[in-house]
Amino acid sequence: MDAPTQPGPPPAPAPSLLDAAAPGPWAATAHRFTLRFADPVLEGDYRGDLQERTLRSVRDGYLLAIAMYGGFGVLDLHVIPEALGLAWLVRFALVCPLAAGILAWSYRPSGPPRLQGAGAIFCLLAGAGIVAMIASASGPGRDLYYAGLLLVLAFTYTFLRLRFALASLASWGFTALYLAAVAAGPALPFATGISHLFFLVGANIIGMTACWTLERSARQDYLQRRLIAAQAASLSEALGSVKVLSGLLPICAWCHKVRQDDGYWQQIEAYLSARTDAEFTHGICPECQHGLESRRA
Repeated sequence: MDAPTQPGPPPAPAPSLLDAAAPGPWAATAHRFTLRFADPVLEGDYRGDLQERTLRSVRDGYLLAIAMYGGFGVLDLHVIPEALGLAWLVRFALVCPLAAGILAWSYRPSGPPRLQGAGAIFCLLAGAGIVAMIASASGPGRDLYYAGLLLVLAFTYTFLRLRFALASLASWGFTALYLAAVAAGPALPFATGISHLFFLVGANIIGMTACWTLERSARQDYLQRRLIAAQAASLSEALGSVKVLSGLLPICAWCHKVRQDDGYWQQIEAYLSARTDAEFTHGICPECQHGLESRRA
């Protein structure tokens, strides 16, 4: 009886293109945290590709920012009337004009390459504006407006398609400003303060995870498209060098010469060599060799 065979180890998963251990010339080494490619040429090309593919959605993001950041001015009238002057100054003299300016700048040739940095600064200022409103309020709205920071966090990590490192710096920047403002101002009730802290930190962690995952997928998609384009170009070049014979080929049933269009009969080897990349060598098959030996005998 045959010994039972032991099952082999499960096959290893195929390595990602975005992996230093992945084989082949298209594998890319990237920083595990920032996801930046080690090759500066590849990184620059990726950023240009990202800019081109996301420009329209980024512009839509600024339009949304103007509408929402300005629209919440109505809320200021009812929730923080004591800080209404400062709140509207922040909304309508700083943040909304800045968003409109960046949007207009994106239509100039010099704008799109700098939208990542401009977007990070815009989000930091938008969050800092909410912090200024909270610090200036003295009524119940002071305990409520931290929710505006959650909206700015969600916007920062998604709508402007900021790279993970920039989005994280901007978000943690205005989160730190809020914590400093709360520590320097009148003390919040313990339950209120600790809940604000937990919600803001949790929102940052969720946003960072989502932003990191989205950027990793975008970089993998970019590498995959480069690989497909390179393989398609290689295949097209290979197909361009192939010569194809088609149609009816008049050939002599006895000597196997091929008749050309001018009526001249040519050896089949010469005919095919002239029209393809094939080269011929000659030998003798076993049947012909046996027949030849039989004749000689």
